[in-house]
Amino acid sequence: MVAAVSAAFASTGLRFMVDLEQLYDYENAVRMGRALSDMPCDWLEAPLDDTAIDAYAELRRTTAEWNLDLFWYGLQLKHRATSRVQAFSPNP
Repeated sequence: MVAAVSAAFASTGLRFMVDLEQLYDYENAVRMGRALSDMPCDWLEAPLDDTAIDAYAELRRTTAEWNLDLFWYGLQLKHRATSRVQAFSPNP
């Protein structure tokens, strides 16, 4: 689906963010991350269970950029499992 969307919007220069919401195991998350690295995808969010910090650290070392909720950010930093943080304001 990401490939089809990327092709449809190729002339626009748009980049994409994909949220998998804990649907993958480690091997499939690596496979997906590597496939997305060939597309205009800047962000792959939560492919693994949020508590799988060591798996996220390994995933980060072998693929691209990752994001988790701020609740887990301290552990992510300790294990070098993330490269970006996002925050949302309830009052824009």
